[in-house]
Amino acid sequence: MIKKNKHNLVKTVKEKEPLYFLINKPIEFRKNILTGAIDVIKVLEKYENFLKTRNLKRRKFHELNEKIKSINEEVSILSGLLPGLHHKMEGLSKIEHREELASKIKKSDKVYELDREMRRIQDKISNLNF
Repeated sequence: MIKKNKHNLVKTVKEKEPLYFLINKPIEFRKNILTGAIDVIKVLEKYENFLKTRNLKRRKFHELNEKIKSINEEVSILSGLLPGLHHKMEGLSKIEHREELASKIKKSDKVYELDREMRRIQDKISNLNF
């Protein structure tokens, strides 16, 4: 029986009568229900772990941003106190970097030269037919 209310329809139902039905394999049915419940619990645990890691990540990024801001403020204060030092340091680091590259290139040339010399010696030995 449906009664009309001013704002919505309300369905009135008499007390529910019990409903019975036959389950062919009750043990398997219970097992399937429990397995489904276990899977739902595992999914919820994984979701909780996901939320924890997401919150941890957000917190760490916030801390990192705060540290970066403080470092930038300190660098700006330092460069304000020592304005000429910044340009001198850039020039020195570039020169040192070039010297390091030059030494690496020289070393690689020496290694290449030694390898070439070793191949010549091996060819000579193979030609002697010992």
